[in-house]
Amino acid sequence: MDDIFNAGIQSYRNSDYVTAIAQLSAVVEGNQQHWVAWFYLGLAYLKSHDMDRAYRILRVVAAMCPEDHLKAMSAALLPEDDDDPDFEMLEAS
Repeated sequence: MDDIFNAGIQSYRNSDYVTAIAQLSAVVEGNQQHWVAWFYLGLAYLKSHDMDRAYRILRVVAAMCPEDHLKAMSAALLPEDDDDPDFEMLEAS
């Protein structure tokens, strides 16, 4: 699984977000507690302009790592205002 994770990170760094999403999705399917894979998966969706999935995934990261510095980074990418239409859409999901 580490090989797939490393390949996913490399794909992300190479701006190949479609491949990164496929690879990192495989990682989190195999290990749902792999928060670093979740984080990069969220970023890959963000770079792919799929904000709905990106927000949902980054919320997972924030919930999984309440004391970690990634929580702050994830929260910075999420809407600050609960009146944001994207936020309301996520809450309804």
